[in-house]
Amino acid sequence: MSAPGSNHESASDDRDNPTYDNFKTNTPVKKTRTRGPSERALNREGRAICRIVSAHEWPVRKIALIFGISRQVITRAIDNEYLPPDVVSEDYTHLKDPEFSKHFPPGAVAPRTKFQHRKRSESPLTTSDEDSSEDESKPSSSRVLLKRKCVGDGRPPPTSVSGAFTAKKPRHFSSSASSGQGSDSDSESLSPPTRPPTSTFIPALPRYKPRSSTKTYLLSPILIPTTLSVFLKSVNQIDLSAHLSLLSARGFTLERIRIMGAMWTDAMIKQAVERGLCEGEDEDKWKGMSAFDALTLELAIRKLRCKAESSSPNSNSNPATLSAFLSNVVGFDLTAHRALLESQGFDIDRLRAMREWEEGDLREVLARALRPGGEGEGGMFKLEILAVEFALKSW
Repeated sequence: MSAPGSNHESASDDRDNPTYDNFKTNTPVKKTRTRGPSERALNREGRAICRIVSAHEWPVRKIALIFGISRQVITRAIDNEYLPPDVVSEDYTHLKDPEFSKHFPPGAVAPRTKFQHRKRSESPLTTSDEDSSEDESKPSSSRVLLKRKCVGDGRPPPTSVSGAFTAKKPRHFSSSASSGQGSDSDSESLSPPTRPPTSTFIPALPRYKPRSSTKTYLLSPILIPTTLSVFLKSVNQIDLSAHLSLLSARGFTLERIRIMGAMWTDAMIKQAVERGLCEGEDEDKWKGMSAFDALTLELAIRKLRCKAESSSPNSNSNPATLSAFLSNVVGFDLTAHRALLESQGFDIDRLRAMREWEEGDLREVLARALRPGGEGEGGMFKLEILAVEFALKSW
């Protein structure tokens, strides 16, 4: 039986894969199922989507946000590093949403060359497939040098490989002679000191597999948990599960924590932990976190970010409606609170004007108008209000 996520996985191996509409509106896919610990984050269709949209100039950071998974997983799919490798030419046949083929057609953008890995049997001295095919029909440069040297000295060439090991002097030759890339004319123009001795046997250089240009990074163990409770039990080897009720009451979920780690800046994460979990509320029965616990949680969230590239909040750059703004509030989908904002007098024009407000005024209006305390009390969670504040500042 093949491993999950391989070329041979079943078509019924469902995942929460985005549709074309998710890329059109730049919104994360909604999670409807819980992935098992032995299941890969991407199935065959998901990896095909990653490669197709990446070939159409979508950055890894945005693709990871829409899928709701780490950037390293997206990069591995784009570079086709799963085993066994996918047949990239069959990517379009695995798409369930026909809109991808219409808006991301094959051949519209030149394929990325870093996906084309060399064969293991290819010599490291060749620069292209064409060069290697031509070199196979020619004798190696070392043998050409041996033959010409023997002819020039008037001596017959060695008749067996064993005779090639009767060297009386150590082998000395320049890097230009050992490159193996020169033509026949280049070999003849070499001065005698740069040629290897006639009886010296030059062994074949070890073959190697070129490294991918894409950097790889180790995943932190905190990416494995699938629930907030499990996550809090192993935060940097510290058990913070006693704060589960506090985090839930302030709007923290595992999915939102992953979005924060992938997209938010260090300053935003710091404020979210300090203002969202450490500051107490008069009507709040939960006590704030201690400084040690808060710093431990903050560092754990920051470790969720892939260090390959800097990230910045990815809200809609210029939303035209309130719904468009709420669909991607620094990565959070807050469209469920549209009625609340409208009942409190918020619209897209007023939100746009609030961008120029003083920070203190902005915080007070959002906190009092959106009533922190959770959905059970008819208001928004404290983390959600902070996300709206961050979105307005970065708009």
